[in-house]
Amino acid sequence: MALWMLILHTKALDPTRPVTYITDSNYARDKGAPFVDVICVNSYFSWYHDPGHVELISLQLNTQFEDWYGKYKKPIIQSEYGADAVPGIHNDPPVMFTEEYQKVVLQNYHNVFDQKRKKYVIGELIWNFADFMTTQ
Repeated sequence: MALWMLILHTKALDPTRPVTYITDSNYARDKGAPFVDVICVNSYFSWYHDPGHVELISLQLNTQFEDWYGKYKKPIIQSEYGADAVPGIHNDPPVMFTEEYQKVVLQNYHNVFDQKRKKYVIGELIWNFADFMTTQ
């Protein structure tokens, strides 16, 4: 079933609930955003994209949000973001997989969220914060 058909069916079942889906697509190529009420975007700046370059997060995240909102004029949730860390691994300066690096990545994302929350970003969902460190 095509995404737009699924969304139409969902809205027919309950027109009072907003519909969304999660994408990691480029805003210009995305096929689902025109049909949903809220756009959810996954991105991993300075982790999967430009790893190690935390200085780029603000520019990249601001650009991501402005591109999505500029085209669709819909609220946005950052549905995945973050950086992995090995508990107990430290380094100064921060490098990937250290707790310090994870902290810097999150701080950079949160700085942008704090700005955009006043406009159209309505939420964020950190990846990998507490879903490991459990027994198998």
